[in-house]
Amino acid sequence: MCCFAFKLCAPLKSKTTLFGTVRGISRASTGLPAAGGIPAAAGDPYAVTRGSDGMEVFFVKNNENLVHLGWTSEYGWNTSDWTTYMTGKPTAITWNSGGDMAAFYEQINGNVGEENWDWQTGWAAQTWVASLSGNPSAVAGISNTIDNFYRETGGNIVDRYLSGGSWATTNVVGSNSSTSNPFAITRGTTNEEVFYWKGTSLMDANWNTTSQAWSAAQIN
Repeated sequence: MCCFAFKLCAPLKSKTTLFGTVRGISRASTGLPAAGGIPAAAGDPYAVTRGSDGMEVFFVKNNENLVHLGWTSEYGWNTSDWTTYMTGKPTAITWNSGGDMAAFYEQINGNVGEENWDWQTGWAAQTWVASLSGNPSAVAGISNTIDNFYRETGGNIVDRYLSGGSWATTNVVGSNSSTSNPFAITRGTTNEEVFYWKGTSLMDANWNTTSQAWSAAQIN
């Protein structure tokens, strides 16, 4: 855990990774901010844990920045504050036994943003063009490293996924299929489920290792 916390605080040279340009220390402050030093939060927080010794909290401020508060029992709280032009509520995941984590969010122009952290390289950022409408929902995938789900303005739900070191995109359901934000879970080691509303009908889109395809059904 010492190396994890050190990487949150130590200066980092800029470099290009699979997840974009690594964040340097100039993009973050460390230690808890002074009272009144951070503008008020403008959205709900999302929290994950990298283990019993760590907590990670993400939220958007009223200046459209994304804030990350990371805690370990040895080093306490560290704060990162990025200009992201974010709106809504982020989603976040961890994988590789807590050695990696990522937060995904909607930007004000409808694109999807990501802040990714690796214990060896620190923070990196990327965005991709989308027509996002609402909050995304991400999971550490069954067959993919990452599955990040989001609804677009046409009512389709997209899975932006990382597999074999490459990013790709596919539709979970097509146009006019969803009227709400998706919420995704993994079930065991064989199934992924994405829940969403279609009008007044609650829907479940399922992917499993047998069919290896998405299929949706009304459940309520």
